[in-house]
Amino acid sequence: SNTSRLKVLQSLPINLPKTFSSVNHIDVAFLYLLLGLFSAVLGSSMSLLFRLQLTYPVLLTSDLYNSMVTMHGLIMVFFAAIPTAIGFFANMLIPFHCNIPDLLFPRINALSFWLLPLSLTMLLFSLACAGWTMYPPLSRNSANIEYTIFSLHLAGVSSLVSSCNFMVTMISTRALS
Repeated sequence: SNTSRLKVLQSLPINLPKTFSSVNHIDVAFLYLLLGLFSAVLGSSMSLLFRLQLTYPVLLTSDLYNSMVTMHGLIMVFFAAIPTAIGFFANMLIPFHCNIPDLLFPRINALSFWLLPLSLTMLLFSLACAGWTMYPPLSRNSANIEYTIFSLHLAGVSSLVSSCNFMVTMISTRALS
């Protein structure tokens, strides 16, 4: 019943409400991993949709098809591969490598993560038709493209902030020899 479900949820090693508000590097790394996995599933489902469109040409309009191709590429690179490869592993390994309990600026670390879901949401609502390379002859000058570019800039700011935090942590805690 409900009490047994509650006991099972309380016995889990990960407390999701605490994890979402935490600035601990392990919790933030777990959030990066969750975002990366969610984005990989989202991008793969978009790939499935536009491949089904090639089989059954009545599923998507041409603009929606182009939007799916655009978002698939951007999501897989900027929201699946990079957060998992850099955000997850750097948050897990740098504090252990430097023998410190957490990164030097844990709130900045959490901020750099929370900029990514905002950026992903903006990208999903933009529905830009440009191809994932944003090659100008293939795109129209529209507000959708501007929202997409701003979304990518926001993801870039997130990456820059976290990278600076990683560098400052590594340089500041190195051994003097």
